[in-house]
Amino acid sequence: MLKRVGADFSEASLPISQAHFPVPFAAGLEFNTPEHSHWNIVHIGMQLPESRQIYICGDNCMRGVVMTADEMDAGDRFGMVLLEDKDLMDSDLTEVTLQGIIGCIKKWQTRPKAVLVFPVCLHHFMGTDMDRVYEVLEAKYPDIFWLRCWMDPIMQKRGTTPDERERLEMTRPLYDLPADPAQVNLIGADTPLGSEQTNDYAALFAHHGVRVNTTGACPDFEAYRKTGAAAVEVYVSPMARLAAEGVAARLNRPSFYLSAGWRDAEIEASLAPVAAHYGWNVADFLKTRKTAAEKAVAAVRTRVGRMPIAIDTVGVFRPLSLARFLIEAGFNVVRLYADGFLDEEKADFDWLRTHAPGVTVCSTLRPEMRRWPAPDEKVLAIGPRAAWFEKSRYFVQMVANGGLWGYSGQAALMQEMCSALDCPKDPKPVIGQKGWGCTCVL
Repeated sequence: MLKRVGADFSEASLPISQAHFPVPFAAGLEFNTPEHSHWNIVHIGMQLPESRQIYICGDNCMRGVVMTADEMDAGDRFGMVLLEDKDLMDSDLTEVTLQGIIGCIKKWQTRPKAVLVFPVCLHHFMGTDMDRVYEVLEAKYPDIFWLRCWMDPIMQKRGTTPDERERLEMTRPLYDLPADPAQVNLIGADTPLGSEQTNDYAALFAHHGVRVNTTGACPDFEAYRKTGAAAVEVYVSPMARLAAEGVAARLNRPSFYLSAGWRDAEIEASLAPVAAHYGWNVADFLKTRKTAAEKAVAAVRTRVGRMPIAIDTVGVFRPLSLARFLIEAGFNVVRLYADGFLDEEKADFDWLRTHAPGVTVCSTLRPEMRRWPAPDEKVLAIGPRAAWFEKSRYFVQMVANGGLWGYSGQAALMQEMCSALDCPKDPKPVIGQKGWGCTCVL
């Protein structure tokens, strides 16, 4: 019998016309690319001012998170309780966890205002009484706000993920204050807000004198807690839904999802409920920015021509929406790097199956993708994983939409695409940096 020689990508890549929605590939052994630009639970939690983090796990699990903290020059805000076999076989894991956390607090020279505690999968398996752990800690250290997080990757595929739970916990410190209509909270953002030149909703709020509060911009923990006065909660990251809706319910505030879709209809549909809530007429505002975006798209289409484009889900929340937007604008999108899609992308998925059936969907997790070959032609990549798989020096380095939103985001992306062509760069040192946008001492 003849045996195929070389790599077989039949289960790791396929035309979108043959792909299933929302999960195009079978689960199994996973490959971890050298791309680390996306934010993880350490980066997310470090946004909370005057806080520290404590992880309770074995040294293998500890390696990644402690390296993240050190790389972002935050090792002094990181505590660890290393678990050994004897802690599971001969000890009470509840007591080991409690005393380990107390030991971290005693070793720190200054008392944190808040501590994010991360037990792990073992605590589930061993039936650890984490409620008792927190009861003792809250009684012993009433001056510390204890946030009940988890680092349990067994929940990544179903249920509430660790980062979703962390974002929700980070809203608990917000005070229940009278609503201030001059403030709005951006909940659960992984990256900075973006400027009025790159973000329509940021520009709209600024135009009307409404301050957008973000966790990382707060100077101290008390200032962060006072952002509970914001009259409205908004969120852009799909992973922040639980947090935004949770704090909105607790504080009796409205919450709005500003979906990061790229097409005109999606942009205006996302802003409409916010504008209606405030009673703003945004027609002229949107018209001005739409006109500017159309000019930018036309200019860059001429510049880029039919150069192949690849997109990934690390760079943008809505890769199918972006692919459809670019194809409708005359660009040549050839590959999407994604292992799953949001439910809200179904219409874009169906459109691409009909109008661009040859677009290839590629897994980023299947182990076969270690040998994904470099293309013969120059490719413009949008997102760090696309840059790695395409072996491209022409790439837009951004994560979680990079603060781009709306018509301003369209125009800003066009500018970034031109910059990627004008200033080619080696992807390895860029995409290997953990938590793009965070402090890095490497």
